[in-house]
Amino acid sequence: MKIIRYADYARYSIEESGSSIDEQHRRNREYAGAMSTSEEQWIEAGRWEDKVSGAKTTNRPRYLEMMANIERWDVMIVAAIDRAHRDTLNFLLMTETLKSKGKHFISLTERIDTSGPYGEVLLKLFAVLAEFERAKIKERSKRGHSASKARGFRTLRRMPIGFGVVETRTDGSRVVEPLPNPALINGQQARRHRRLVAQWKAAGPWIIAPPKRSRIAH
Repeated sequence: MKIIRYADYARYSIEESGSSIDEQHRRNREYAGAMSTSEEQWIEAGRWEDKVSGAKTTNRPRYLEMMANIERWDVMIVAAIDRAHRDTLNFLLMTETLKSKGKHFISLTERIDTSGPYGEVLLKLFAVLAEFERAKIKERSKRGHSASKARGFRTLRRMPIGFGVVETRTDGSRVVEPLPNPALINGQQARRHRRLVAQWKAAGPWIIAPPKRSRIAH
């Protein structure tokens, strides 16, 4: 008899409308039970749940635990795609991880099953969409840098030595200027600071880019 080990995952957030944790688990179990036959038995490899928002983060303890134990199961079952991820790119990155490990994904509401007859087609489609999302993010980032440059701003990745924040913007970026009395510990730092100040005066305002949004770890 063939054994299919499934990961039963559920997520609930009070800021979203949707099925309760118990209802999601019930649907997942019933699906697995219906798939079991005399030749193929579906058994629960683990049950994981998080009570957090899934819109902007993958920092969900039980989700990360499930993905860290990916060798324990063959297929992941969720009641709906947004229970796994509400962010498109994070979802697509997850499907790439599953494919690389030979695992499958099932979403009951959308009737997606990557282990079915059209599974390979779906995975290829997800891969194309993931690449498209990456290209969009890269293009938006490039436009943002171009727009800053056009406004006379120079975008930096980290705080220059001897500079301080004078303005924090709504997008998380910070305008920086030289400190009037910087704490410089040696002559090398002092010389570097003088060069930076000269560059700042010649180039105009400098901004520190906003922190990058973390992607899914698994």
